[in-house]
Amino acid sequence: MIEIKGLNPQGLAKYIHSEEYGQSPVIPISRHRALSQIRNPRAEAEDVLLLLAYEGPTLVGYLGVLPDRMNGNLKCGWMSCLWIAPEHRGKQIAQKLLQHCFEAWGQKVLATEFTAPAKKLYDKTGLFRDLQVKRGLRLYLRSDLYALLTPRSPWFEKIGFLLKGFDALANAVLDVRFLIWKPSLGDLKLEYVREVDEETALFIERTRSANGFQKGAAELNWMLQNPWVLAAPEKDDFGKRYHFSSTDFSFDFYGIKIKNQQNQLLGFLVFSKRNRFLKLPFCYVGNNWDAVLRVINFHLHRWQVNTFTVFHPGLVERLLQQKSLLFFKREVRRHYLISRVFDPEIYHENFEIQDGDGDCGFT
Repeated sequence: MIEIKGLNPQGLAKYIHSEEYGQSPVIPISRHRALSQIRNPRAEAEDVLLLLAYEGPTLVGYLGVLPDRMNGNLKCGWMSCLWIAPEHRGKQIAQKLLQHCFEAWGQKVLATEFTAPAKKLYDKTGLFRDLQVKRGLRLYLRSDLYALLTPRSPWFEKIGFLLKGFDALANAVLDVRFLIWKPSLGDLKLEYVREVDEETALFIERTRSANGFQKGAAELNWMLQNPWVLAAPEKDDFGKRYHFSSTDFSFDFYGIKIKNQQNQLLGFLVFSKRNRFLKLPFCYVGNNWDAVLRVINFHLHRWQVNTFTVFHPGLVERLLQQKSLLFFKREVRRHYLISRVFDPEIYHENFEIQDGDGDCGFT
């Protein structure tokens, strides 16, 4: 008999300090991620943030939910981190978790960055429709076959030393390009910040779309100050019991204010850099695209990243047009699903989704 238990912010706070959590061979959430979820400015006291599936006393599955709002006032939740114990798969536990999630959230549910098996499950239920399929771009600047291939098959892990050796040799040659390619900021000034101040908050309000998830100062500060992945040389005990990312060798957010020589704010960017993989979860800009591109190129060189991934339509188009022999470009896609209960008129072609909406900005 499968029993489903839902945890609101208060229940989640108690759970991560409970004896069950401390002794369980599998944990459904890291402690710092749980605290981040609890501090979400869009989370309310009754919101279900985590669903746990038990068979007797044994935890056999879980599903996280991230509270959000559409168009400023429509409450909704993003599904995140669906996991079922391998020995208990085939018992429709995922379907039960999904059903309870829809009941807890009044069927106002979204999903993105899901696995292929999860997509099959969502399609089978008939509960979802496409919200958007965003076209993105990935720039490859350095070789990292080890990181790209080892997650795909245990066989690649066996030859990991060969892949690492190839990466080292390839990058010894490729990195010479950084001595030649030295992009300039020109007359731009940069301010690196850990908090969105009043000036930036007003700029965001002026430049963000009227339709979408409309992140403001409170939400961005929450993200900047409450990451789900912590920088650590190796996994701790909690990380070893958690089936999703909780730590990595390096991970950080970079809030960057772009100004001209007259000290006028031209744009605000939030980068996330995980090891040598760079993303741009949030980008706020008026019409100063040239300035944003200069800042991106400057940091690609400064940080010498392996890859840079972006889904912002304005940047994708401009980076595709940018001529450079220093990196390989590949188009990528990200699918967003929304429950059918939402009125289709709520979202349309002008509905804006930033790269970091949902849980994408945290990993």
